[in-house]
Amino acid sequence: MNYIQKIKRLYNLSETENYGFSENQILDLEKTLDIKLPLN
Repeated sequence: MNYIQKIKRLYNLSETENYGFSENQILDLEKTLDIKLPLN
């Protein structure tokens, strides 16, 4: 378990919800950099 997961559990935040960038922004980044980011 990494620090982000620990913080999310401590504050009862969803581990699958993205609280930073929109899904479209993430998809654009992946396409631009030709990479696939992990889901967690």
